[in-house]
Amino acid sequence: MPTLEHIRQATSNVMGPSVEDIIGQDRDRFTLQARRLAAFMMRQLTDAEYEEIGDALGGRKGPAIAKAIATIQPAIQKNSDDIQDLVSAIIRVAALDVIPWWDDGNIDPAIRPLISVLNRIPGIETFESCEGHTTGRDTLVVWFQYDGDVPPWERQFLQDFQRRVEEDDRVCLGCFSVRLRREYHWDCVHDLKGPYWELLVMPRRDSPPEEVRTNNDIILPILVESLEVIAQEQHSANA
Repeated sequence: MPTLEHIRQATSNVMGPSVEDIIGQDRDRFTLQARRLAAFMMRQLTDAEYEEIGDALGGRKGPAIAKAIATIQPAIQKNSDDIQDLVSAIIRVAALDVIPWWDDGNIDPAIRPLISVLNRIPGIETFESCEGHTTGRDTLVVWFQYDGDVPPWERQFLQDFQRRVEEDDRVCLGCFSVRLRREYHWDCVHDLKGPYWELLVMPRRDSPPEEVRTNNDIILPILVESLEVIAQEQHSANA
């Protein structure tokens, strides 16, 4: 049975807000939803009482936890795809019964679901990521090792992602490019290191900053959806 701490971390991994945000006092819409869903999952997946769940969520009182669960239950009972996808993902991560090896607590919250799904693809091990801090241009990038030559799912992933973004009217198609490429680099003593792989979402230089940020908010879940398909198919193929 997963512990309260594992469910709390799993909710953070899947939904984005950090554990510190979930147990803290932030009341923005995304953090509130994550906190309420964490409370609901703790109640469903463990034998914990409201007071114990409150302690795991920043020392909140039992009645506040009961109210949080009652607030999110109607959305869950409607069985909407978005909520059910979140519930299923949290259950999968929490069922590992461990905090994922790749989460050192320093991952950008928005990019955490992308890291999570990449590490569920057989043969992949991520080792670094960034959400725009190195370039200052809202670039999203993940670097990973792959146990093999060219991932056999590379073309399928790119085609599936392309189809999804073209079907989403919110996406500014001319504002970004997505690259999946193999890289090498020279280290400080001039030894050639690699190969490793880079998944990069790069904004066009002339794209307005507000368009880039909005695009990233839309593109990230689409990337995760496309990679989730790959993860499931690769696990089935290796079963």
